[in-house]
Amino acid sequence: MLFVWAVTSSLATARVRDEAGIFTKDLGAQIQARTDECLEQSGVALHVVTFADLDDHLETRSVKLLKQLSGDEPAVMLAFGWGMDTPLIKISPSLGDRFAVGELTSLMADARRPFSDNAITLSQKFDAGSRVLNEGLIALEKKRQTLESRHFPMELFLSLAAVVLGTALLLWVALLWLQKGAARHEKFYFPDVDVEWRLGAPFGGGLMVQTSANKKPDRR
Repeated sequence: MLFVWAVTSSLATARVRDEAGIFTKDLGAQIQARTDECLEQSGVALHVVTFADLDDHLETRSVKLLKQLSGDEPAVMLAFGWGMDTPLIKISPSLGDRFAVGELTSLMADARRPFSDNAITLSQKFDAGSRVLNEGLIALEKKRQTLESRHFPMELFLSLAAVVLGTALLLWVALLWLQKGAARHEKFYFPDVDVEWRLGAPFGGGLMVQTSANKKPDRR
């Protein structure tokens, strides 16, 4: 018998599926509320699934079901079948882009730990494991947002600096172009110089060139 606690009966929105009949109605509702909170606060869909049959291919089935339920969205699945000692925890590829792989690995290990506690029931193990995943994913998302908010001012500063440098470079190029254009139209005029007349000289006389302070002036 298949028990599904979800917001709607649609397969695409059912995040708690209990084929094995492990959950009580209250526990199923608690886990469903937990998955709703996880999706709202972390943007990650948390799926909790139990399989009724003893299938050797539960891992493959879990991956396919996670893809079917969440598509390419960030998602985690806590899956369990009869005869298993520890649950399967599968993550979507996009979740690895959202959070650090090391942090996800540590979180999954923490979520599996309650299942090795023989002092609690299987229902309690699911309750504890789903709680660990929910709280851990929310904490990772808050950490990610905090880091992004710290990086934003630096990115804004670098963007503004690039704009200022680009503008300064354009102004410098424009100034060089204007100076070069003005130089092509410049004209130089030598001023009129009064030269003393020298009697008998066809072109007058006077000091015209002086090459050195130690030499006598050349008069023509």
